[in-house]
Amino acid sequence: MSSAESNKIFETMESLASVADWEVVKQKIKEQNVPLNLFNEVIYMLGVDLGQAFGYSIIKILFEGKDLRDIAEFIYNDLCDQDVYHVSEYLGGLQNIPEVENDINGKPAENSAIFVFGNDADGAKKVAYVLNYLHHEYSLGWDDLILVIATALSNWGLLDPSDRFLQLFLVSVSKELTVDETIVLFQKIIEVCDEEEKKLWTLYNKNIAQFFQLLTSNWNDVDKKQFLKNGPVTWKWSKDSIKQLNKFFKIK
Repeated sequence: MSSAESNKIFETMESLASVADWEVVKQKIKEQNVPLNLFNEVIYMLGVDLGQAFGYSIIKILFEGKDLRDIAEFIYNDLCDQDVYHVSEYLGGLQNIPEVENDINGKPAENSAIFVFGNDADGAKKVAYVLNYLHHEYSLGWDDLILVIATALSNWGLLDPSDRFLQLFLVSVSKELTVDETIVLFQKIIEVCDEEEKKLWTLYNKNIAQFFQLLTSNWNDVDKKQFLKNGPVTWKWSKDSIKQLNKFFKIK
């Protein structure tokens, strides 16, 4: 992209900072097809920060149509001097109180969850792909990425194991994890839950049992037994809950 084209994008974005109609802002951003290397400058000119105001919605528009590998590489390069938790801000989160002076009419409601890659099966696979790419191509450890995942889920307010998107996302992510890493992932999710949410993960119920059934449906018997034996112990399940889970899976 030439400097003239870049300057034109900057001028357009700067002018949008004072526009009070979200539909106009959204359409103008889409028309610009902003390249990833101009991402941070554009966010700045729009007067928003990642994780603030309607920043997640703007990230979602800027990422539309971009190659997932390019997005993963962009995220990694942007993390060179940042904490790895910063990854979660590129996956989405809850809208916060606007910090821009002008009030944007029609913008996503405060405290609504925004999924940058979408909250359907395709979106779940895309998020998992980006995380797996960061892990394999840049050797980001799963210990760090597991914390990123837990942070992102907390940002979305998405901690109920019966939620379909959460299930699809965790099934996709776990394909690249060992059994022990999957158990640790669930433990980190439990740690960011409030007391009521923790009960959904640490007490036997039909929803969690059916989710584990979905999660392990393509696992070999050894891995499945290891998960069902060690997981509940790690998550401090009661003996009665473990007994009910074993009954559900017909484990003697």
